[in-house]
Amino acid sequence: MMRDQKLTYGRVTQVLHGVIALMIIVMLISGYTFDFLPKSTFKISLKDFHKSLGLTILCLMLIRVGWRIWNPWPALPVHLPKWQHYAARSVHLILYGLGIIFPASGWIMSVAAQHTPIWFGWVTMNLPIEPSKALASAAYTTHVWLGWLCLGCLSLHITAALKEGFGPKAILWRIWPHASLKKVPLSQQQNTL
Repeated sequence: MMRDQKLTYGRVTQVLHGVIALMIIVMLISGYTFDFLPKSTFKISLKDFHKSLGLTILCLMLIRVGWRIWNPWPALPVHLPKWQHYAARSVHLILYGLGIIFPASGWIMSVAAQHTPIWFGWVTMNLPIEPSKALASAAYTTHVWLGWLCLGCLSLHITAALKEGFGPKAILWRIWPHASLKKVPLSQQQNTL
């Protein structure tokens, strides 16, 4: 089952979700540790890795957005209040936007500051922008604030999924690879948004 179904997410969505989630966690941890590290070759290597991972997330998120356009979301369970349906979709859309804008702001910051990323040491990832301290500073501020927004939205997303628990009707199983598909009967589902 590659495509998303009425009751559950397909394999492509599950893999993209899992891989991007792990990458974002690594990105947030590495990004917030820079200020605490002394200048060293390790810090430089960590920043290079951070930039390469960010560019990878950007590419994967563009693929994920295309996949989402082609595959509508599975219906949310009808036992959830309507406001939770809207909250879930809103947070999903914000996370999709952040998955593109957050790494793009870091890319712009790096190029404007004349620290053009070299994707995992292979390909120079330049942009058609002139070096600019003002642009680099604005992109840095944007990148930091988007990081905090991403952390907040991820916290909401994870908390909401865990709040539903791990029972047979839990929303969490819909995104989990190899989970049983005998969770919520179609009669208890509805298409929203």
